[in-house]
Amino acid sequence: MQLRDALKDYKRNRDHRTRFPGECRTTSGRFSGRSGRLVHVGESGQIRDFSYPLTGLTGIVRSRFGVRPAGDDGGDGV
Repeated sequence: MQLRDALKDYKRNRDHRTRFPGECRTTSGRFSGRSGRLVHVGESGQIRDFSYPLTGLTGIVRSRFGVRPAGDDGGDGV
């Protein structure tokens, strides 16, 4: 996967209800991004930050992950 492909995917899916913006599978993990950040999470949980070309930001101070169970539509359950 090329960086430009990840950016196109981010732009195409950023307003989707259930997909994380920019999330895209790779052979060795997933790319995900939001607010100009682009990170790759490897199968072992290793995180690499590719945000500098987008925002000039480098490094990850902390990370927060959200997990949604399969079949959950993202509603509030009311």
